[in-house]
Amino acid sequence: MIDILIAGIVLVSIILYVFLGHFRTAMIVALTVPVALLFTFGMMVLSGQSANLISLGAVDFGIIVDSTLIMVESIFYHLAHRASSGSTVPMHVMRAAREVGRPIFFATTIIVVAFLPLFTMTGVPGKVFAPMSLTYGFALSGAPLMAFTLAPALCSLLLTGPIGERDTAVVEFLKNRYLALLNWGLSREWLVIGIAILSLVMALAAVPFIGGEFMPALEEGNIWMRTTFPVDIFVRRGRPSRDRYPGNFSAVPGGHQRGFATGPSRRRNRPDKFFQCGILGDLKAAQRMAR
Repeated sequence: MIDILIAGIVLVSIILYVFLGHFRTAMIVALTVPVALLFTFGMMVLSGQSANLISLGAVDFGIIVDSTLIMVESIFYHLAHRASSGSTVPMHVMRAAREVGRPIFFATTIIVVAFLPLFTMTGVPGKVFAPMSLTYGFALSGAPLMAFTLAPALCSLLLTGPIGERDTAVVEFLKNRYLALLNWGLSREWLVIGIAILSLVMALAAVPFIGGEFMPALEEGNIWMRTTFPVDIFVRRGRPSRDRYPGNFSAVPGGHQRGFATGPSRRRNRPDKFFQCGILGDLKAAQRMAR
């Protein structure tokens, strides 16, 4: 986890420096990543959420640095275009933060509210998406918190002295292409609107052909039972005990044993130790009989 965090911070720093062209500004945005992640993990501990593939799948550095990037870019712009009016750096930082504070808060709130319907899901979809949306909400809550507190403090401390705003080669290339495309679209506004409407109609027409099953049918009604024998047992000594399990599954109406495994194997769903025994039982027929 630590190496992934370090690699993510380094990549974020490189990308920010390529687009911002200012090393200290990129470092300020990158330094908020571990603090925001610390806030997210702390909230997960307090809420009893476990760190697994589903819950951590919603956490990425992009949603964490968005709010801070907007805040730092606004502060950088104000400091680069400040006039010699006697205003100090903290005053410019406060003025810049006041301009973008409300948009950052409302944009983050809208995204968090959009995830609220996921908490109403039940069954397997609810188990899958509820932890992810909760972790996503924690990350989005910690990101503006760092943007409103840590980022302005770091800017007032590190962004001192003369600061000049200039476009990097990458930004200059993208800006020229965008302005050319924008001029083309503004001179053909009805064509652009027609393409947008046609795309919307085609998307709506494709809705009936999209599969309506939200989650695939899972292999429910199975039970995987693992038995651990004494460490010094021989394999042939454990077979009599293992052979009694089919009778246990057969005692359940409609239940039967589908397979068993004893000892280590290369497959992940098999026991890892030679003194362990795993049995797969099928209870779907018993469930159908119960209905």
